[in-house]
Amino acid sequence: MQAEVKYFHSPDVENLDTWLPSSPDFSILLQVMVGPVGSDGEESFDILVCGSAWLARQLRLTGIFDGNHCLVVEHFDWYALSSYLEQRVSEVSAPTWDEIALSLSQLGKWEFSDYR
Repeated sequence: MQAEVKYFHSPDVENLDTWLPSSPDFSILLQVMVGPVGSDGEESFDILVCGSAWLARQLRLTGIFDGNHCLVVEHFDWYALSSYLEQRVSEVSAPTWDEIALSLSQLGKWEFSDYR
């Protein structure tokens, strides 16, 4: 079984194709909707995408930043970011969806990661 990106969504940005941050000090939540190749259905893997200026500000404020499920970019380039994520996801394969999701949960917070 292999994974593929079905689509992207951000509750912070209306149109990812055309959005540009007003400054390099930005962060947005990006939900990468992923499912098995050739089948319906997807699950969300949430990533904080932030500019390097945002990261620098966080470090100045606290001295520590936990980068779990975070991607830092020098500048927001939707084409480069989406291509990178599609490539990362397409490289994941495993015998079961749960194994794929567990692997992808290193990249983004899986919507069912705390599900019991």
